[in-house]
Amino acid sequence: MTVFMDTTTGEVNTIDELLEDIILAESNINVYRVMAHNAKSKLMSLLKLEDGHKTGRIQGQKYKCKVEMPTKIMWDQQKLGKVYSIYPHGTVVDSLVKIANYKVDMREYKKFINTTGDKEFMDFKDFMLSANLGTVGTPKFTIEE
Repeated sequence: MTVFMDTTTGEVNTIDELLEDIILAESNINVYRVMAHNAKSKLMSLLKLEDGHKTGRIQGQKYKCKVEMPTKIMWDQQKLGKVYSIYPHGTVVDSLVKIANYKVDMREYKKFINTTGDKEFMDFKDFMLSANLGTVGTPKFTIEE
């Protein structure tokens, strides 16, 4: 049986004891993750954000919490690839869609979604809107005293 002695505390442990400590700690971490997830879900149901706002606050008796909503938007790469290949270059396509992973210039996109045009432009706009898969990620909670 192999034992380890902590030279600073003098504590002696076997390999099995150390592994049990890891198992217990990881089990507790998972329990606390689930507990935090459930509490965050309940708090999210209380949060009312006005249109366009990404940050909200929830106030309790002792604590308050700042909730920051995710802002990263996912895009359907196949649809953006199709947009890039179908619609003529030298138009709004070049300022809106970037090649790498296809990316969208969000500054231009925000202007673009509030623009109206002829049928061809509106078809392009509908296609771009359908490529937007929405924001991804989880809200960030900051508990303040």
